[in-house]
Amino acid sequence: VTVEKASPMGEGNFRNRSTPPCANSTVGVVKMTPLSFIPGAKITKYLGIINMFFIRETTSLREEGGVSGFLHAFIAEVFAMVRAHVAALGGNAVVSYIMKQCVFMENPNKNQAQCLINVSGDAVVFVRESELEVLSTQQPTANCQPSCPGGEVTT
Repeated sequence: VTVEKASPMGEGNFRNRSTPPCANSTVGVVKMTPLSFIPGAKITKYLGIINMFFIRETTSLREEGGVSGFLHAFIAEVFAMVRAHVAALGGNAVVSYIMKQCVFMENPNKNQAQCLINVSGDAVVFVRESELEVLSTQQPTANCQPSCPGGEVTT
């Protein structure tokens, strides 16, 4: 018995309905480092390159604390968005993180400022070495697959 769900997409356009990688995971804090490794940890999975551009502008520069307040808030938001993106991919760290470009333009007479930031790095999943030792001492249970009726295997 197959059950088809209504989809907003037309006939012939199917989306992958498998569970996204982040659905079953509980991602805590996403670490960010300019190093190519995380000290005291082992990278277990590489999720891909992160390369993102962010643009922010304001017409109330003085009210936001001037240039320093504007830039501080913007960079904090950039870090939060990169962490959220990596968490959505199922990762818990960004290694080789770099802010390649930061262009800031200001017009103090009009109380305006604009900033463009480009960040990149590698999204990964890591496990602390102390956690690896605990996992290696626990023996996994045997995986038993129920057989199909009639002994046939369907793929």
